[in-house]
Amino acid sequence: MRRRTQLEPQSAIPSAEDRRKHLDFIQAVITRMASAAADAKGWALTVAVAAFGFAATKQSYLIALLGLGAVVVFGALDSRYLREERK
Repeated sequence: MRRRTQLEPQSAIPSAEDRRKHLDFIQAVITRMASAAADAKGWALTVAVAAFGFAATKQSYLIALLGLGAVVVFGALDSRYLREERK
């Protein structure tokens, strides 16, 4: 524990309650980012299945590539969320 000097105001030393509140804020951000990552995975599955199903119906490789592109984009978004979560 560090010693307080006369020049330092008493409020500059964080209390246990301040630390707990700060950790609560950090946990809320992590939870929100995990939720956003899960939503992105759900949308990736929905978009990919719709694109591949439509491509199979129309027998179009271009639409299948569009679905594959959506998977890549959502994968990049998910990796960004994971990278930010580890910071």
